[in-house]
Amino acid sequence: NSDVGYYLGLVRDISENKVLYRDAQSYYTPLVVYLFALIKIISASAYSYKLVLSFQFIFIAVNSFIIYKMLN
Repeated sequence: NSDVGYYLGLVRDISENKVLYRDAQSYYTPLVVYLFALIKIISASAYSYKLVLSFQFIFIAVNSFIIYKMLN
């Protein structure tokens, strides 16, 4: 996904106690951003970005499957 760096930047900002839409600009709804930030905060390790990226991949795959099933 071409937005990976953008999402990781938002995740970093939220995990550093910045406020979405005030301190960190976003054009997306906040649910996914806060969900990814929560994963990073909970893991709090050197691998937290890899975990966020893995979760993002799973999230995209599940949503794609749901949309595919809805259209067929």
